[in-house]
Amino acid sequence: MNVQPTPPPVPPYPARAGRPGRPLRLRPWHLVFPIAMIAGLFSLVRYFERERSRHEVIFTAQAECQENVNRLATTLSDYVRTFGHFPPPFQAEPGGARRESWRATFLPRFGGEVAAGERYDFRKPWDSDENQHHAGDMPALYGCPAYRTLMPAGNASYRMINDLSSLEPAKAPGNAILLIEAAGLPLDWRSPFDELTEDQVRSITSRHPSGFAVVLADFTTERLADVDRIKKVDGLFVLSEPAAASPR
Repeated sequence: MNVQPTPPPVPPYPARAGRPGRPLRLRPWHLVFPIAMIAGLFSLVRYFERERSRHEVIFTAQAECQENVNRLATTLSDYVRTFGHFPPPFQAEPGGARRESWRATFLPRFGGEVAAGERYDFRKPWDSDENQHHAGDMPALYGCPAYRTLMPAGNASYRMINDLSSLEPAKAPGNAILLIEAAGLPLDWRSPFDELTEDQVRSITSRHPSGFAVVLADFTTERLADVDRIKKVDGLFVLSEPAAASPR
């Protein structure tokens, strides 16, 4: 029986002698990654700060706009209680020409806080020489803050697009639109031409997160994301009920 010889064990390799330790020397490129990290974090912090400030401005403008709408709704309600009818969108001359807007008519109701009320000449038409220089005197109450830098000075944001003055308040449809926020459409605050066509109503948009505001004939307010619920019925713009959610 042949037996294979066992090979001799291989001796381990001798351990390599370690190189003597040297102090770590930082090179300029060693700092590239930490600096990039710090710069990225700083940019991220600045981005979130800008977004926070932007959202704060947006929501503050909507809150101020809603304060305007609520105050106008209260003023309209007080008018109806005092006179027993809705205010007309404009006052007319004996010959039928439009003399002044409801916004001018309402100036005295706000007292001394509205300086234009003391200077406006109610004996003259809205576009007379005496009232021409009041174009920029619009009370802040009549303008949406989100559009102050986007529209000309004196641009009114809230329009009376229905004339409900001939209807008894108790019999007027509560969903009829008394005022609508149409800040993106040009309108001199003194102008007595508030009416809008259906196409113009369809074009209304808003810079507010919750949409544009409407004041209804029952003096409640709503904000709409779009114009889909606005219909014209018997010559009046009304707000229909929201569509029922589809069952899942």
